[in-house]
Amino acid sequence: METLSNITLSYVVPAYGFESYITECIESILSQEVNFKFEVLVRDDHSGDSTDAILHERYSNDSRVSVFSSTENVGAFENIKFLIERARGKYIAYLDGDDYYTDNNKIQRQIDFLESNPEYILCSTGNLMLSSDGSLTPGDGSWVAPLYSEPQTHDLIRANMVGFGRVFRNIPNMVKPWMAKAEYFDWMLNFELSLRGKIYCDDKCTGIYRLSHHGMFSLKSEEEKRNENDMVKNLLIERAREEFGSKKITIIDCFIRNESIEEKLKLTIAKIKSRGEDVMLISNTPADQSVIEMCDFYLYDQRNQLFKEEYTNVEDVDFFSQGDGFVAHNVKPGLQRHGLSVLVNLFNSLHVAKSLGYTHFQRLECDDLFGPRSLNMMNEIEGKCLLENKKGLFYFNEAENDRNVSFHYFFCEIDYFLNKIHRINNEDDYIEYLLTNHGNRDFIIAERYIYENLKRNGCDEIIHKDGKSEMNSDFSDTIWNTETSGSNVSEKYRGCLTELYNKYAGDWTHLGVAIYSRNYTNTSRERKIRINLTEGEPYYTNQYLTCNGAWAFENVPPNIDSIDVYENDELLYSQTSQEIKSYLKWA
Repeated sequence: METLSNITLSYVVPAYGFESYITECIESILSQEVNFKFEVLVRDDHSGDSTDAILHERYSNDSRVSVFSSTENVGAFENIKFLIERARGKYIAYLDGDDYYTDNNKIQRQIDFLESNPEYILCSTGNLMLSSDGSLTPGDGSWVAPLYSEPQTHDLIRANMVGFGRVFRNIPNMVKPWMAKAEYFDWMLNFELSLRGKIYCDDKCTGIYRLSHHGMFSLKSEEEKRNENDMVKNLLIERAREEFGSKKITIIDCFIRNESIEEKLKLTIAKIKSRGEDVMLISNTPADQSVIEMCDFYLYDQRNQLFKEEYTNVEDVDFFSQGDGFVAHNVKPGLQRHGLSVLVNLFNSLHVAKSLGYTHFQRLECDDLFGPRSLNMMNEIEGKCLLENKKGLFYFNEAENDRNVSFHYFFCEIDYFLNKIHRINNEDDYIEYLLTNHGNRDFIIAERYIYENLKRNGCDEIIHKDGKSEMNSDFSDTIWNTETSGSNVSEKYRGCLTELYNKYAGDWTHLGVAIYSRNYTNTSRERKIRINLTEGEPYYTNQYLTCNGAWAFENVPPNIDSIDVYENDELLYSQTSQEIKSYLKWA
């Protein structure tokens, strides 16, 4: 298409079955008071009524109007594309053949605006809506004004926020094949234009948008309309990813210490890969070749860096795990020795991912068993961030003394994360951070480290949601923490945690006390437990735990005083009922 310098504006008027309206539409165009040369391009899409005949009869001798005939029905997209590709003006004014202008100075004002503001690519106006019964909406003297005067690209993913009577710059090849996949061509084109310049929506009422009960969209059910809107949003998200060079990778950090974890890792990778996602596995243990072949990238850090220095004020952390209908909340001092390698691995993997051209990442735990609804949720998060113009989504645990980021899942733009989070390469870096930002060596877990950095640098650019209620709601079919690292369990337990736990119902009704054991080793364990009562004789019980992940619990009397835990007749440790912090909670 070659733009002719002497034609300033091309009116594009697609029509279909508009025999009762087309004349009013064209006459409102020809009545515009302008100081430039223009052309009107109109075509009825072989609708079978008299629209085409009316156009030829009234305008075939008008040099300003070009009437095109169609020998077959090609659909709205192809009809509009046909007209736009033949537009010779510097600008294009789009008007459906059943709508019309009511302000004769409308077009001149819009052209003047675009001529004076080259950074703007499109301008639109407000309008009234005309029902088939002849009534005007709103009908109270007001009109439909645009929601935003200058909608941004991310606004146009949420909804078609551009108003009536669009005039835009005639840019070659703005009509893309992907636009044919949805009903709303105007929405698609508005979005595409927003990628090339600014949009201005004037709130003046300048025309009539006709509502028809015979329109394709109006005949659809509310569910069909929602589905169509969702489809359009998905198309726009994909187009935004393409335009902005968005490329996401899934990062999984896994310490592969037994067959159970390896199988869960394989299952997680397979689920993510089935969705077309790229996967980077990073581990401090060598992965089996069968695992490596499932991944796109594999990073192995044989150093396995753990926190080894002495720290003060090590707070309790809830290392929860799943039981049969309940969750065991293992509340322990959170030195979290493996947290150092978690942070180091995260930064290393992000720098590698960035060098490979990835722009965004999601991090997840391989021992969380994600269901199909949760996997769908992951696919929606990037679009949600685009819709809200945010850099990422994090789940924050912000209850008192429990402020940290959930490491079960988060999504973020790589550059944003690397710019906001102070990089940790080793334990010296971590200690330096504590001394610089806290003035002491009080230990903070890796999750809180991320939280503090994000909060310190402001969270306005990210979506932050509650790390418990909202995360459980968003990932409603996920089973969390099916494995717990032995590095979270004090050496006194020798890899098998046996303690007193409070029991609670879902409404926090106290159900008593139990002895709960969980095996974190790859060998069977047997625990002999002496139960000491405030009144009465002590007695013994045994718990057998056959493999990694095996658990057992036994109710104890309400007058429990303490327990002594033995292995192979050796006393390992004792615990009093006043020391109970952990608990079992049923749904």
